[in-house]
Amino acid sequence: MTLEKKHIDEDKAIQHILEGISFGDRVYDLWSEFEKQDTQEAKFVHALDKIEGYLQLDERGTDTYIHDVFHADYATEAVQKFDEATQSFPVLGPLLDLVKQELKEKFEKRGVDWVEA
Repeated sequence: MTLEKKHIDEDKAIQHILEGISFGDRVYDLWSEFEKQDTQEAKFVHALDKIEGYLQLDERGTDTYIHDVFHADYATEAVQKFDEATQSFPVLGPLLDLVKQELKEKFEKRGVDWVEA
């Protein structure tokens, strides 16, 4: 699936979900803002969304992870990709570090290598 097709499908899906909801236009506008990444708020939420992947893994437990190696740079790269957002929201760095440290310790206990670029 191409990225363009993915965006078209997502747009159709969100419009269908919001159909008939009194505040659907407002939700759609916020979703569009997030997708376009034109505002600081959208960039902040996107960065948090990337960190959230680590939080889910931490919450579910590392025993659900079946690989021998965990590449820990996923959220770091995603957050750093938005230079403006990380400069405007420096709290993201320590938050990401804290989550990563906790996961690293859990993975090490399971014998899974932790790899950062």
